[in-house]
Amino acid sequence: MSSDEGSDGLPRPQLQPKPSTGLGERRRLRRELHNSAASLIDAIGLVLNRLSESDDPEITALVRECDEVIREITGRLRTLERGEDA
Repeated sequence: MSSDEGSDGLPRPQLQPKPSTGLGERRRLRRELHNSAASLIDAIGLVLNRLSESDDPEITALVRECDEVIREITGRLRTLERGEDA
């Protein structure tokens, strides 16, 4: 039996160095924030999609404005998830 094998003769998993706890936690939080916010933004998009079918030009203009804001938020969330400065 070699030092790379356990008592059962199977290879032991190689331990990988963990990233610093703070860094790993920040990454997890960024990913979690991105995922939860993205789900909420998708829900808003579905409502806006229904509103966009309105014949009222004022509602249509507001929907377009909201779509632009959603694109900006989505872009910022992606930047945040990647860990870049927003």
